[in-house]
Amino acid sequence: MKLLLLSAAMAVLAVSGNCLAEEPAKVDPALNGRWLAVSAEGAGVKKTREELTATKAAFVFENGTLTVERFGQTRTGTYSTVQTEEPQQLDLVVTVNGQEHPLKAIYKIEKETLILCHPKNEGDRPEEFAKTDTFLISTYEREAK
Repeated sequence: MKLLLLSAAMAVLAVSGNCLAEEPAKVDPALNGRWLAVSAEGAGVKKTREELTATKAAFVFENGTLTVERFGQTRTGTYSTVQTEEPQQLDLVVTVNGQEHPLKAIYKIEKETLILCHPKNEGDRPEEFAKTDTFLISTYEREAK
């Protein structure tokens, strides 16, 4: 009887462990690579290609791992995507001084160009690609290999 109860308890734990396991973050493989910042406009910001080239601003996406480069410094983080939504959603989390900073964006890729619409700082995700007092559109070009 004890053996039967122990077996039943182990079966419940095994099944419930699988139910509680977190689903791995989903990522769009089309994002993989190094993307160089070429423009940013909206939310009181207007940066040209020349200004952004001088900052050496870039994103490096690699299967859920994110590297943000700017002024020769790098920050690391993670990202995930939701491709079933229209527009597609991109969630970035960058760690600065041990603190996580989330950024909720929408994105689209047109050939070798990545277009993001996101809040200037942490905040709600935009519903459409629009430059407003709150949201800006940032454009990146894939670095040639």
